[in-house]
Amino acid sequence: MPAFRPLPDHELQRLSDDALIGYLRAAAGHPSAKRALAILVFGYWSNVRRAVRMKVAAEHVEDLAAEIIESAVRSTFDGESVGEFRGWLKTIGQRRIADFYSKGRGSKPAETPIGARDDDEPDVVEPEVLDDSGAVHVQDAIDQVLSRMSARDCRVVQLLVFEDRPAQEAVDEMAGLSLDNAHQIVTRFRRAVRRELDT
Repeated sequence: MPAFRPLPDHELQRLSDDALIGYLRAAAGHPSAKRALAILVFGYWSNVRRAVRMKVAAEHVEDLAAEIIESAVRSTFDGESVGEFRGWLKTIGQRRIADFYSKGRGSKPAETPIGARDDDEPDVVEPEVLDDSGAVHVQDAIDQVLSRMSARDCRVVQLLVFEDRPAQEAVDEMAGLSLDNAHQIVTRFRRAVRRELDT
């Protein structure tokens, strides 16, 4: 087994997620492991922010996303795959969001109307939550809409909405899916969630 060789940050930043996780495993116990984890976690900033935006009012999104990223960087990841990493990061996010509501930070309604416009789809309003009961309402709406969608469409939503991945990844993964189809599925999902919230 070759000896572990620490890499400088600029080389770590060029590694794929899989390679970073492999490096983390090789670097266990070495100070370089923390730098690699930080680089891996910060690469998911937009995913974390998108997930938080579905759960809390707009004015809290950046601060809460930053808390989640900070918690992840301070933690230890000992998994072996990108899927495990995403699950680990999601768990940290869920705990910080639960802490947010349990401390009463999300209990005061915001003064802005519910919903934030998506820059990619200006005619589609994405749901946001104003308080603790709102979080449950939004999750129920999402679950209701997903339960009526096909497995393929659910996978598209998972990739593009919840994981903030490029539409091309969904097209590459699913035979017969075009970029236009992928974007239409996401648009229909967002509109359906909005209708659920309005009922």
